[in-house]
Amino acid sequence: MRKSMKALSVMVCCLMVFAGLVSAYAASPESEAKGLVLKAYDYYKQHGKAALLSEIKNPKGQFAKGELYVFLWAWNPYYTCIAHPYNHKLHMMNMNELRDPQGKYFVKEGVELAKAKGEAWFEYMYTNPVSKKVEPKKVYMKKADDFVIVAGVYTPKK
Repeated sequence: MRKSMKALSVMVCCLMVFAGLVSAYAASPESEAKGLVLKAYDYYKQHGKAALLSEIKNPKGQFAKGELYVFLWAWNPYYTCIAHPYNHKLHMMNMNELRDPQGKYFVKEGVELAKAKGEAWFEYMYTNPVSKKVEPKKVYMKKADDFVIVAGVYTPKK
């Protein structure tokens, strides 16, 4: 009886640790960003590009959750943002020469990486719409025909 109680206790502890690890991974900001990109990609496949553009441009839409939001980059006729929920001034702005504070051509480099790999993680510096501070941003990108679906997390230095 003692052995079986001890074995049961060990099993329960192992299950609790495993469940904690799984929930910690599932709730990580990076996994949320990737999940939002994949959800937007599915939305695009079901409803088309025009519907996706409209939904992403809506700051109260399903792809805008404060610091976590989807936006779209494109490369024709130039590197640009074709949809953003919070900063509509970016829509169709020529971003060929746009650099982050560290000199990275982040739109151009991000688009080219997504075009080459189909999907990828990418990092650059950008203004957080919540904190209003320039912070490191890690984005997940997925190519969809003639544009790239992007969402990311801000990773402020501690």
